Parts: sequence; C-alpha cells; structure tokens
Amino acid sequence: MTHSKICAALFAASLASVSGIGAAQATESTISYSVAGGTCSSPIAVPANNKAVLVMGTGIIWPYNGVGFVSLLRGNTSGILSWSGTGLKDGTIGAYAFTAGTHIMWLDFATTVDLQTASSTHIQVCNTGSDIAHAAGYLTFIY
Repeated sequence: MTHSKICAALFAASLASVSGIGAAQATESTISYSVAGGTCSSPIAVPANNKAVLVMGTGIIWPYNGVGFVSLLRGNTSGILSWSGTGLKDGTIGAYAFTAGTHIMWLDFATTVDLQTASSTHIQVCNTGSDIAHAAGYLTFIY
C-alpha cells in the first residue's frame, strides 16, 4: 500500500470517528419516582414507537432497594406493550399487555415496588405495600 493510500485511509477513519458516521447514537433519559404506600406514580410515556427501549429501574430506599431491566416495545400498530428482561425477584421475564395494571418487574427485594403497564403507551411505578411510607428510585430509558 502506498503512502498516499495509507494517509487517505487514516483520514477517512478519523473523519468517520469525528463525525459519528457508522456509530450508533442513543438517547438516554432518567426520571425519578417517589410513591406512597398503596399508590402509583403518574403514567410515564414509553419514549419510542416500534423501537426497542431499554428500561433500567432501581429502588433506593433500604431495605426495599433493588434493580432490574427490561427491553420494552411500544407497538404502534398492535396497541400493546411487550417486554423481555430480568427482574430482581422475577428472574427472566417476558410478556405483553393491552391493559393497565399488568406486572412487568419488581424493583425491590420485598416485591412491593412494581413496574407495571399504565396503558398501551405508558408505564407506572406502584408501591403495593402498606408497611413502608414511600418507595423511591429511578427509571433510565435508553433508545
């Protein structure tokens, strides 16, 4: 390979690196939640139609802390939410739902902080326990 071809190849590689050509670009957003015992958060929109959305959830109040993640699909034409992932107490999970209130995954060890469907386009965090004043944590969406 000649010197000029090597330089051209290096220039093309550096240009692609700087301009992001060929690199996947993801959007990330994090929201916090805080829900009293026996209540649910406001509905949280799943951010993208017909595209996989990684949802990582945490519970941060001891001793009801934990973590889990699912890939969600908000089907534009089907009108359903479907998911697959790993929950703290659920292990490997996967399902779909048309209606509100369907369990997706637990966000804590005590199975009181429930990530669930709120509609075919939204999710919610529910504190199903009455023994803790509130549950708090974060949901991070990457898509």
